Amino acid sequence: MTTDREKLVAKRLKLQLKNKAKERISSAAYILEKLDEQRVSYEFMMDLNTAEDDKEVVDWPFLNFPDTGWGQIDWDKVVSKSVCKEPDIDAKKAFIDKSFKLEAHEKVYVSWANAFSPTISIDYNDCLKMLFEILEEDFDCWIYSIEHKLIVESYHEGDLTFGKV
Repeated sequence: MTTDREKLVAKRLKLQLKNKAKERISSAAYILEKLDEQRVSYEFMMDLNTAEDDKEVVDWPFLNFPDTGWGQIDWDKVVSKSVCKEPDIDAKKAFIDKSFKLEAHEKVYVSWANAFSPTISIDYNDCLKMLFEILEEDFDCWIYSIEHKLIVESYHEGDLTFGKV
């Protein structure tokens, strides 16, 4: 039988977890506001009641690609890759589209270097449409398709690098 104190502690813990989820969402306020303005549908890859990540999705990039140790994919160890050094957003969109070759409504995932920001899933065509805003959210960003085993890393020095498992 649970006591009143145990019930209160459990309720407090639940509230703390919900607040943590709200804080994580607010850390990505810029991009979420931009997506909402354009009526772009997205889904958080975390439990909104506990702020726990969907580990299979969130950890996929660095479970499938070698890591430098400072939060970048070690592209020297990736065989199937290509690089876009163009600063123009339209050139970046064309590079991603040529590299991914996905259907418009296939899901891709977007993660940012700020691990506190929630990873989202979004339709591929919406990702391309909102690419400027997605890349502006944080210094480094990863856009990936688990189903097709593809990833694009946007590195803070301006390069986009595409890789395939």
